[in-house]
Amino acid sequence: MKKIKIIYGLICTCFLLPGCSGSEDALLLPLEVSAEVATGVTRAVTEANYDKSSFELGDEISVSLKNPVSPTTYKKGNSGWLPSSGGEGLITIGNQTYVATYPTTFSGILEDQRSMQNFWQSNQLKSEATATANKVTFSFVPVAAKITIVVSHNADNTAEWATVSGPGIRTGGSSSEDIKLLITSGDNKRMHSYVGIIYPGTGRTYKITIQDVGASGSKSYTQSTAIELKAGYNYRYNFSETNDLILTSVTVTPFQDMPEENAGSAT
Repeated sequence: MKKIKIIYGLICTCFLLPGCSGSEDALLLPLEVSAEVATGVTRAVTEANYDKSSFELGDEISVSLKNPVSPTTYKKGNSGWLPSSGGEGLITIGNQTYVATYPTTFSGILEDQRSMQNFWQSNQLKSEATATANKVTFSFVPVAAKITIVVSHNADNTAEWATVSGPGIRTGGSSSEDIKLLITSGDNKRMHSYVGIIYPGTGRTYKITIQDVGASGSKSYTQSTAIELKAGYNYRYNFSETNDLILTSVTVTPFQDMPEENAGSAT
């Protein structure tokens, strides 16, 4: 049975003042947490499906009041989301607004996203929700944008690496920054795909560079027209490659697998 705490506001004064009654007492209860990744936003973590689609046993989220205080970590277990350190966790008077983030170890968008773990670590999810009584439900969405590079080849080829370079693409600052992208096309010899998490915002310009195994040199494309990168959207650049890297199209869709809307063109 859950512990219930009663705060009696100014008990001594209450007994002395007229009109003071037990109805003014504040009932404190442990916060009950539930959390999910917004439907369709991401996919299971495998070599081909590199995002996160749902929370699994052992996953942890950080939860705090909207007015920042030290967050409390909750872990998903067989009985739901409970404080990872044990005990009651957060205590609420009900109907308060909370902020939750994932992963708990997020420290910023990483330069090297060539592993699924680093891509995952760069992809912060966030949710804000108001508790109903002592229960709060979080629905997480991405904080950053995503860039996807797809290159079609007319002959067998092996992907080696791809990078994106430009001002503030990891931190939002003005200095030039690099992102090394995750290869997601596996052993496909004719179509190579790469993906990375990129900082959202207006006025973004950047250079895309790819290198294939055994190629004499890298090839690049520059997004010279400043664009807006929206949080939660995937900016997909489709190229064909012969002697040069030729842009064939750019699509902008939500992170989800089957987009329900289009945010426009990035060119």
